[in-house]
Amino acid sequence: MIDEMMRYINGGTPTPREVVEQKILSIFLRYDATTSGFGFRVAIE
Repeated sequence: MIDEMMRYINGGTPTPREVVEQKILSIFLRYDATTSGFGFRVAIE
């Protein structure tokens, strides 16, 4: 299911873990800390 969904997000290419840890996660956390009432949630299969 995840593979099917990812093809619409980034062409099906997995994002390397290092990129997620160093760039994407910090953006998500900064956004979550500066907006009240809004944030990110996790969907687990």
